[in-house]
Amino acid sequence: MKKSAILILVVATFCLEAQIGPTVSSAVIALERRNDLPDAKRNIDNATVKLNEVGTANVKPKDLAKYYYYNGKIHLEIYTSQDNAVANLEPRALDIAAENLKKCLEYEKSIGKKFFTDVAVTDMYAVIGQVQRRGERAARNEQLEEAYKDFMLSYELGQTPGIDVLDTVMLYNASLMKFNARDFQEAIRLFNKLIELDYKGVQYIVYDNEQKRDVQFGSPQEMKRNLKIRPDRFTNPREEGDIRPDILLMLAVAYKSIDDKENYTAVLKKARSMYPNDERFIREELDSFIKAKQYDKAIENLRLSLQNDPNNKLFWFIMGTIYHTEMNDLKQAEEAYNKALELDENYADVLYMKGLIYVSKANDIIEQMNKLSINETKKYEKLKAEQLEMFKKALPLFERAFDINPKDKDTIKALREVYYKTGNAQKAMEMDKLLQQS
Repeated sequence: MKKSAILILVVATFCLEAQIGPTVSSAVIALERRNDLPDAKRNIDNATVKLNEVGTANVKPKDLAKYYYYNGKIHLEIYTSQDNAVANLEPRALDIAAENLKKCLEYEKSIGKKFFTDVAVTDMYAVIGQVQRRGERAARNEQLEEAYKDFMLSYELGQTPGIDVLDTVMLYNASLMKFNARDFQEAIRLFNKLIELDYKGVQYIVYDNEQKRDVQFGSPQEMKRNLKIRPDRFTNPREEGDIRPDILLMLAVAYKSIDDKENYTAVLKKARSMYPNDERFIREELDSFIKAKQYDKAIENLRLSLQNDPNNKLFWFIMGTIYHTEMNDLKQAEEAYNKALELDENYADVLYMKGLIYVSKANDIIEQMNKLSINETKKYEKLKAEQLEMFKKALPLFERAFDINPKDKDTIKALREVYYKTGNAQKAMEMDKLLQQS
């Protein structure tokens, strides 16, 4: 009885196995002889059902490879069909094509056979191109998660046996999608992978003598291959660009966004050593020093930066502000402000801050005046005159700042105070009215 049961099972399995081959063949005939994609899909879907029943282990290697290949091929044809009725047969057509062509190539490599490898490789290239274009459309429509999935899928498909391309461009695109979506953990993982792979984002360019213009290839291998095949057509090969600074900057920002100070500092330090003249890293590091109240390091950073860019008025302004507001070194602050004004005499923010230096000096004098005894009249009058002189020095600076930016409330407040202190009550009242109206 037991032997009979085993025999029945063997026979049943054989029958199912036998049915898969003809069903796949029917799909192939519908595709290649009649160009009947609906019928091809019905037959390949039937083969899928039967394969799930019998299991891949019970199918002949060539039949299984054939099933994988044509399942991929049919769904690729469906996806790219110009007939909407055909294209709508399967919403996941492109993904099914990618999955099955990948299985075909992996399976044939595992068994050491090449039943369909050559044609599967050709179709896989087509699938990868379609996946990339779908991802690009999603990115343009700001569908960041969908774009990320397609760029990652393209990257993974590129590593399929027979393709063997490490498409770091797609990995970079995927990292951008995650960064823009503020999924910083995944963005960090991808950025670090790109750094590990030493991805430079380099463009591989040659001159096309037929088109009379530069053309770009996706990889150095592709460029070398075309140069070898058509040396008469393609000339002047070269590599251009380096995107590594952008990756390091985004990686630093990602670490900062998740409050990982240790890695943020480490990345920024590495970036500054690799690209000492990149103003973006200078600004980022400067911001980190200021937030950490490491003002000496911030000044050192600025002086180093100004060696490379002495005409950067913003750096001079920031240096003056740090000396002024954080370190209370008014002499150094004024020197920095003067440098900024030499570069731009209408720099309203600098005019205002330099005016505040004289107001600060005037306030210091008031403190000295308050410490005098009632009998020290001469000293009092002398200090009062010095105080008035400080306000008079501040006045034209505030007035120039006001002329440039008449809506700035801080400047209007400063003018109101200085007008009062210098005895111009009418002007002070005008400033007061402006404040009430704003």
